[in-house]
Amino acid sequence: MFLRGLNYDVGTSFRKGELSRPGFEEEEIKKEIGIIKHELHCDAIKITGHDVERLSKATEFALDEGLQVWLTPSYIDATQDEALQHLITCAIAAEKLRTKGDIIFVLGFEYSLFLKGFVKGDTIYKRLGNMFSPWGMVLNLLGLRRTMHNKLNSFLSDATGKIRKNFGGSLTYASGEWEKINWDLFDLVGVDHYRASYTKTVYVKQLQAYYQFNKPVAVLEFGCCAYKGAEEKGAMGWAITEEVNGRRVIK
Repeated sequence: MFLRGLNYDVGTSFRKGELSRPGFEEEEIKKEIGIIKHELHCDAIKITGHDVERLSKATEFALDEGLQVWLTPSYIDATQDEALQHLITCAIAAEKLRTKGDIIFVLGFEYSLFLKGFVKGDTIYKRLGNMFSPWGMVLNLLGLRRTMHNKLNSFLSDATGKIRKNFGGSLTYASGEWEKINWDLFDLVGVDHYRASYTKTVYVKQLQAYYQFNKPVAVLEFGCCAYKGAEEKGAMGWAITEEVNGRRVIK
């Protein structure tokens, strides 16, 4: 089965004190989800955010529209224990809504960057710098981040075991292309897969490699930002600003 879906953020804190969606007006949420279903003709929606009540409300609205929901809790810069407790709380809430429709539970995304403890750095931006610095890229290419992958899979093993006790639907994880995931833990393979200037010639080949696990494959993030040239930057299209004299400006 092929599904066409859209990411829908109900509020994620990528920087301390900032929320990607400050307000949450229910009528507005209903209207936007209706547009996703009836005007964009989507079959599915990936609902992302931190607040459990917001996630639950948006999921309920989407299920009422007949959309398949890929529920994706976010908790940026959390410790592994904090993230696990948040996932369990969200799984309990999701289970209560499963009678209304089809929910796939996504155990977060790109945890090697978004959680503490896998890559050195107290914030996502420091971890990004360490992961994708020239030396970090060398380590990635040579496959020398075994400790990181082992820690990540250990966390996911613990998380899937505890979540399955509270949620009876299918599970997946939105992996970064650099992460080597034990997909035996999950019902579906999930990957954030961006086309960029440096992946044009290998994009399809990279994606096809995920079918080796003999499970359905879902591309859970793709596309580009909305400015000229963004399609060349792929997943790093957001990184065009810098802070100058306390203000964030475009480079």
